[in-house]
Amino acid sequence: MFQWIIRDMLPTITTESEVLRAFLNYLNPQFKLPSRKKLGNDIKHMSARAKNELTQIMSKQDYLATTADSWSSHNWAFIGSTVSWLDKATLERTTAVLGMKEVKESQTAEYSARSLSKLHEDFSISSKILCTTTDNGTNYVSAFVNFAQEDVVIQPGEDKPDEELADEPQVISMEEALDQADEAEVSLPKHQRCGAHTLNLLASEDVSKVPQWNHGGRNIFRRSAAKAQSLWNAQGRRTAAANEIKDAIGKKLIVPGATRWNSSYDSYKMLSGLLQDLDTRKKINDLCTSMRPNPIPVFVDEDNEVIAEYVKVMAPIANALDKMQSDQHAYMGNFLPNLMVLQRDLNLLRDNSIKHAKPLVTYLLGTQEHHSRDKKGFTERFQHMFEDQEKLLVTAFHPRFGGSQTNVRNKCSHRNFENRVRYSEVGNPKPAKIRGSGRPQKNSKATDNLLKREVRKNPRVTAAQLKESHPKLLENVSVRTVMHRLQKDLKLPSRTAARKPLLTDHLQKARLAFAKQYAKWTKEEWSKVMWSDESTFQLILSQHVKVRRPSTASRYDVAYTSPTVKH
Repeated sequence: MFQWIIRDMLPTITTESEVLRAFLNYLNPQFKLPSRKKLGNDIKHMSARAKNELTQIMSKQDYLATTADSWSSHNWAFIGSTVSWLDKATLERTTAVLGMKEVKESQTAEYSARSLSKLHEDFSISSKILCTTTDNGTNYVSAFVNFAQEDVVIQPGEDKPDEELADEPQVISMEEALDQADEAEVSLPKHQRCGAHTLNLLASEDVSKVPQWNHGGRNIFRRSAAKAQSLWNAQGRRTAAANEIKDAIGKKLIVPGATRWNSSYDSYKMLSGLLQDLDTRKKINDLCTSMRPNPIPVFVDEDNEVIAEYVKVMAPIANALDKMQSDQHAYMGNFLPNLMVLQRDLNLLRDNSIKHAKPLVTYLLGTQEHHSRDKKGFTERFQHMFEDQEKLLVTAFHPRFGGSQTNVRNKCSHRNFENRVRYSEVGNPKPAKIRGSGRPQKNSKATDNLLKREVRKNPRVTAAQLKESHPKLLENVSVRTVMHRLQKDLKLPSRTAARKPLLTDHLQKARLAFAKQYAKWTKEEWSKVMWSDESTFQLILSQHVKVRRPSTASRYDVAYTSPTVKH
C-alpha cells in the first residue's frame, strides 16, 4: 500500500476513497486501510529511515556524483537532486534520490547554490562529490561560476556572463547585505554540463539559426515546417480534425513536445514516411484543403524532399541522444566516442547526395562557411571536450574503448591523448618538445608581461579593451586569444567581484568605534532595539562586475571588490 502511494506519487487523500476501501475489503477483509493522517505520518517516518540508510551507505563510498534539475508544472516549481556511485564489488552504477522540494521563490543562482550546498551538507557528502551535473540553465551555470570549489571555465560558444561591466558602485538592500554574510559558507563541487542537454541545444537552437535553411531570405525549411505545424495544430486543437486525420491515414500524427527535441524528430520522421507514399500524401493534401475556416497549403514534391533530408541529417543526432539518455550507455567513457561517431556521420552527409540540406549540415558541423557572431554548431559546443584530460582518461580506461582499440587517440588534435595518459598519470618524464614543432605562439613573453602588468593595474580591464589600447602590439592577436592567454597561461581568470559596502576613511573609523562601543552588549540589551524594514531606491545601475583575480589573491581584497551603496 505504501509503495503504491509513494512510487506513483498519489495524494494521501486517496485512502479516503470509498471505492478503494470496498475493493481492498473485497480482496482481504482483514486488511484495514490507514487514515489519511496516519498515512502521512508513516510516510514521514519512512522518509527519515530511508535518509538514515542512504547516509550510512554513502558514508562507505569514496566517490560520489550528483545531479540537479529544476522544473515547473501547473504553476508549481520544484528542485530535485540525485546521487550515483559505483558498487565496489560489482562496479555497477547505483542511483538514489537525495531530495526534492517545492520552490516558492525565484530560482536564482544564489538560491540554487544554497539549496544544493545545504543538501550535500545534510548527507555529509560535500567532500566526496566529484562533480554535479546540471543542464545549461543560466541559474545553474552562474551558481557554479560563483560558488564552485574550482573555477568554472566558460566554454567556447556557450552563454557566459558579460565580461565588460561598468565599474560603478551598486545599490543593495539590507536583506541582500545580510545574505552576503553567509555567502562564504556556500560551497559547490565541480560542475559538469549535461551532454544530452547540450546536444538538444544543437538540434533545436542552432538549427533555428541556419542561413538559407530556416533563417534569412531563402528559408526553404521554414515553409515546409509551417505546413507541418499547421497540420499538427489542427489535430491538437480540433477534435473533428483529429478524427479526420485518423480516418484518412489510420492513425493520429505524432505531435512535437515543448521540452524534448526527440519528439520533433519523431514527428517529422513519421510525416516524412507518410509523404513518401503518393496515395497517403493525396489523402493528407485533401484534408489540408478541406480544413475550415483556414485551409492548409498542400505538401508538394519539394516539401517531401526537404522534410526527408531534414530527417536524414538529424538521424545521427537522434541516435546519439538515445545513447546518452539510456541507462545502459550513459557513462562518461561513452561520451567522446558517441560524439566522434556523430561528427563522422555528419561529415559523411556533406559528401552525400543532398540537394536542399547542405547548409544545415555545414552549420551543424560549425565550419567556416557560415561563420557568424552567434553561430555555434558541433565545433563550438563539443570540440573543446576532446582536450579535456579527465574525459580522455575516462575513455581510455573504459573496458570497451581502452588500450589500442580506442579511436579517440587518433581523433584528438596534436596527438595529445597518448601523451596525457602516458605522462600525466603514470609519472614518466615527459620528453622535451622539439624546437620549431607546432604552430608558433602569436604572443611573445614581452606581450604576456605587458598583459599581466595591465591587469594588475586595472583588474576590471577586458580583453577587448587590452587589444584596443595596444593596437600595434596585438594587431594580429584576436580577442579570444587574449582571453585564453589571461585565463590559461597567466592564471588570471575572469571572476565575479565580491560586493562590499563603499566605505570612506571616516566611515571605517565610525564603524570601528560603533563596534567597540557595543561589543559587550548582551542579548537582552539588543532585544530592546527596534529594527525597521528599509526600502531600496536604486540611484545607480547595479551590475555584477567581473575582475581578473589570480588564485593567490583574496576575494575580498579592495582591488577585486565591487563597492555598493545603500539608500
